[in-house]
Amino acid sequence: MFCIGYDVLITKPFFRNHVILMFFSINGYTQSFYFPLMLMDIMNNSAVLANIARSVTDNLGALGWVFYLFICTVVIYAQVNIDHFPYNSTVL
Repeated sequence: MFCIGYDVLITKPFFRNHVILMFFSINGYTQSFYFPLMLMDIMNNSAVLANIARSVTDNLGALGWVFYLFICTVVIYAQVNIDHFPYNSTVL
């Protein structure tokens, strides 16, 4: 029974994806945030979108460093803004 369940649910992506979509559609009637998750099914149907998702997830470490550099830059600009443009409550 385990081998049959593993074979059907893990190694057969067509069946697995339809079970997940059915789960989302049934639970969408109780909690509405399940319905937009069904839009992610386009990743299974489009090779271009699947390649884009693969390129992002393969380079996740490098993208993390870019995000860290972005946050550092925002903090530096915020500090310059605080130092050179003081808050004046009478303008409001």
